Amino acid sequence: MKISFDLDGFITPGEHHWFFRIIDIVKKVDHKLADRAELNYYSSSPLRFHPASFMAPDDKGFIITSRKPIAKEVTRSWLKRNGIILPIYFSDEGGELDWTSSYSIASKKAAQFKAKLIKKIKAEVHFDNNPILVKELRKLLPDVKIILIGGEKEVF
Repeated sequence: MKISFDLDGFITPGEHHWFFRIIDIVKKVDHKLADRAELNYYSSSPLRFHPASFMAPDDKGFIITSRKPIAKEVTRSWLKRNGIILPIYFSDEGGELDWTSSYSIASKKAAQFKAKLIKKIKAEVHFDNNPILVKELRKLLPDVKIILIGGEKEVF
């Protein structure tokens, strides 16, 4: 079975939205400082769930994240440090998602990006913590089991 996993909120804890609102404010003053802070945040995130805990020996796992392109190197390093050796796909290649202005709109757009990748890798199951994104993925991919796990704790 092919299984895909969200990174932030599933593999790592998902209570990070206030941090990104602060980063958005910092960007108005110093864009490079905001980028460094974001990368440091990713680098220091704790492990919440190891994908191997959700996979049988014959399953193939994939990670699909909406992290920005600037986070590729730090993300790969973090995964390796935590013993997660799975292919990773960055769904927001153009850095288009703006999670701070409208969480709902960004979630729906992220669902469209992730749906393309889920189709591409032919995943049969996808785990995600974002309830808006999960709802959209279920509409876009009715033949894929989209599992909401955890769910966001913050209201936007």
